Amino acid sequence: MSLELQEIKEDPKTAPKRDPKEINYLHLVSVEDNLDKLLGFYYWKRYIAAAFWSNISTPINLAITLMTAMTTAQAATLNLFSNSITSTISIITFALTVINTFFKPHLQMTQNITIMEQWNSVGVDFELIFYDNNKYNDYDLFIENYRKIQERINEIRKTDGPDTINFLTDLIHIISTKCCLKDIHWLDPDIKESFRKNLRPLEI
Repeated sequence: MSLELQEIKEDPKTAPKRDPKEINYLHLVSVEDNLDKLLGFYYWKRYIAAAFWSNISTPINLAITLMTAMTTAQAATLNLFSNSITSTISIITFALTVINTFFKPHLQMTQNITIMEQWNSVGVDFELIFYDNNKYNDYDLFIENYRKIQERINEIRKTDGPDTINFLTDLIHIISTKCCLKDIHWLDPDIKESFRKNLRPLEI
């Protein structure tokens, strides 16, 4: 999914002349909106993946633990379960152990939580810059700060590889963005627009 901003081409002959302050303001807003979408998109992508693997890892590990305990108890008492039940428990435990070893849901969950925390760290720093009352007084400084945020985003995206990419959880994320997570952002849209409205320079 590409969230890159598209350049808007205007005819220089017909395009209205804009004040430099207005151009700076619109540029800043455009950069902020792009970063807001990127952070929201990738944070929720990892959140959904971590939740998915958590809901698989916990039941499987619990089932393996319980069935192993039951098998151990049967071996100690010899009369806790019948032979057929004991055999069934052993087979199920073996199957769950193989699935757990092959798919490694707990490891997948841990990896996605770690990456999710990285996105959360970038998002918190983005908020500190966005909600700074002085950002419209020094555009260059805040554009530079946002450039650093973009560099951190790119670094996290580069770490995606075969160990961290799962097409099933990606599909779930895509379906979620089409159904219940439409127009996702890092910042709350209403709070963001209210802040901009109250802080926007009067001359723009």
